Amino acid sequence: MVAPIKKDTIPSQVTVTHAANAVVMVPPVDFKFNEETSSDNEFQNVISLSDVEIREKALAEFNNMVDVLRQHGVDVTVMKYSQNEGETPDAVFPNNWFSTTPAGDVFLFPMACENRRREVRPNRLSQAAG
Repeated sequence: MVAPIKKDTIPSQVTVTHAANAVVMVPPVDFKFNEETSSDNEFQNVISLSDVEIREKALAEFNNMVDVLRQHGVDVTVMKYSQNEGETPDAVFPNNWFSTTPAGDVFLFPMACENRRREVRPNRLSQAAG
């Protein structure tokens, strides 16, 4: 049984507000329906667009978002993924394999599927943070 927790009944260990002023983004060079993860990812749906059409739309949205974030003062680092390093259809979600803390710590997480494991590139992350 899960019991509700009333607001303010557990003291917060966080005493400062933290908002990111920098982000890492990965362009959707391989973005498409991911067969390897589709069986347990309810967010994926097959649509009638071709893989090329999906990538074109995703890349346009990506480029627009990079521009908007930069216009609002966010430091955007675009982490490049080469298509000759193996297909990475979900690479646009780097938050699935790493996170950072306000203190500057970086945590890496394992990925279950082979094409998701190809996304994990700590060396590229270090270079991007450079």
